[in-house]
Amino acid sequence: MLNRKVLISIIAGILIVSAIILYYNVNPGDSVIMPKCVVKQLTGYDCPSCGVQRALHAVLHGEFSKALSYNPFFVISVPYFLLVLYATIFKNASAQKVRKYACHRYAMYAYIVLFFVWWIVRNIWFKNP
Repeated sequence: MLNRKVLISIIAGILIVSAIILYYNVNPGDSVIMPKCVVKQLTGYDCPSCGVQRALHAVLHGEFSKALSYNPFFVISVPYFLLVLYATIFKNASAQKVRKYACHRYAMYAYIVLFFVWWIVRNIWFKNP
């Protein structure tokens, strides 16, 4: 019988692959089944993650400039999250070096601050008329 950690990893992997297949095949901008941003619907303002679904769809199709136009913060966040994921999953020497910097509390604080700064900046300078 599989232990709990392996089972959770398998389920998480299946969910991630399923989400990637879904976002590859369904354009969130044109689909009524994909969730819409609650913050945008209630306030009219873009939240920091508005456009992430469309950006993911564009990245999966190799359209990086289009993804940047949907949500540049998401496109810059992906490498950081991949580093954190690598440092969390693996226990080798290089992962420990990555963990030292990517998972440092100041790096995480900086990311949180940038998240909120992006929220303000996108609604001031990048607001669609």
